[in-house]
Amino acid sequence: MRLRSAAIFTAALVAIVETAAVFTAQTATAPTPAAATIKQKELAAVQRIRARIEERAKAQPARAGAAYDVTIPNTIVKYHMAAIPAGEFQMGAAAAGAPKDEQPAHRVRVDAFWMQAHEVTWDAYLLFMFADQAKETGNPDPLVDALSRPTAPYVEMSFGRGKINFPAISMTEHAANKFAEWLSAKTGEYYRVPTEAEWEYACRAGAAAPTDSSALPDHAWFAANAATKEFPGGTYHTVGAKKPNAWGLYDM
Repeated sequence: MRLRSAAIFTAALVAIVETAAVFTAQTATAPTPAAATIKQKELAAVQRIRARIEERAKAQPARAGAAYDVTIPNTIVKYHMAAIPAGEFQMGAAAAGAPKDEQPAHRVRVDAFWMQAHEVTWDAYLLFMFADQAKETGNPDPLVDALSRPTAPYVEMSFGRGKINFPAISMTEHAANKFAEWLSAKTGEYYRVPTEAEWEYACRAGAAAPTDSSALPDHAWFAANAATKEFPGGTYHTVGAKKPNAWGLYDM
């Protein structure tokens, strides 16, 4: 999981518009949305979280498109946000034999944003899960933590492969989104999981041609180079151990 920071509602709005366009293009009648019952207690909780994010956002300095570092309040956990410039790129693959979900290749315009320089680590994710209080340096935040933290898993989710500075694994998409909400409320920065287009654009880092596969061992862990004595079949490794791409992103 990797986070991006900017306006968090844009992607959801675009998805709704595109869905309507698909129904129109197919000359089909869009289904009537199911009636939703608003639970006042849950609505109040969401509003309180949103108010906390907005309150803390007011104290954040103007970023002006530069990279910056963040320390999660009342903890010793830090991470780096790399600045991704606005631009346009060709997304997907046009080559014959490319997977169908990558076709057709098409031009995509991406606004400027920030992306976490490496995957979210267990150091940060365990704070969200309330399982690692040792890294807290101040009082917990009952409002934020109680409203958004998940139920603790029944098994140890790193499966003995390492936690400190290792990427957090095995969370659901919903848990990843809730972590972003929790971190937003903690820091006053607006975070969400990047879209597929944002991720591919950031991964390419301005390159138009296919990546040179001979350079892969310098930048990424994969089956051929990820084995260890304890895990001869391969395992994950600490973040940032390989070279970053041109925009300062690791392990893409």
